[in-house]
Amino acid sequence: MKILLVNDDGIEATGLVRLEQTLAALADVYVVAPETERSACSHSITLRRPVEARQISQRKFAVDGVPADCVNLALLNLFADVQFDLILSGINNGHNTGEDVSYSGTVAGAIEATLLGWRAIALSVGYSEQPNLGSACEFITDFVRRFSLKDFPDRCFLNINFPRGEGPFPVTLTRQGRLHFENNVVEVDANSKGKGTPHRTRRFRIGRTTRPDLAAEGTDVYAVSNGFISITPMQSDLTDVRALGLMQHLVRSVLSDRSRPHLEA
Repeated sequence: MKILLVNDDGIEATGLVRLEQTLAALADVYVVAPETERSACSHSITLRRPVEARQISQRKFAVDGVPADCVNLALLNLFADVQFDLILSGINNGHNTGEDVSYSGTVAGAIEATLLGWRAIALSVGYSEQPNLGSACEFITDFVRRFSLKDFPDRCFLNINFPRGEGPFPVTLTRQGRLHFENNVVEVDANSKGKGTPHRTRRFRIGRTTRPDLAAEGTDVYAVSNGFISITPMQSDLTDVRALGLMQHLVRSVLSDRSRPHLEA
């Protein structure tokens, strides 16, 4: 088995290093990850400058770009001759559940691999200064060994999140939930000199608080908040299928109005 590892926490992140070490007994492991942390970069990609890749070993590169860059460099150039069985993105320090999947560079790595035609899984644990990764690594190794990768639906990837603490944990299949978050913006130097001066540069910090206790049962947010490993099948198609019928009616109404002749007042 051949596995490619990417992440958004950086080439030296504990989650990536531990996963690489654990999977080495099961597969040929290749690593292409950002040189530094690129958390919350979402599905950005570097187009307006060259992207550098620093070789660390025969199967390991550090890239001065984002996770989607790493996936492209790995699959289309650095290891283009390798037939990977699976691309794993993570293990990220901090859950990627609910709306946070839209911001996540970890999830973006899995999406990019899926768009290029490969099977992929995004992996995250509950945030901690010293995350407990033993249970997650053990589960991932067993999951990869047992799971039939041929059963992946086309354009589908898995988003797996582990609760905080020590396992083993029960496992549940989930849907993407809601985080019920509130953002806040605070000016960092609001009392600095020059306040009110035209054209001065102002500095702000964006923060967020969430309420996982409001999560609906059956969702990824609810699962990890209640001690379950959450496995969510996902896709890059963002179409709201439920709204198609309503929008058809609205669009017809708009087009009907636009097609009518306009009368002079």
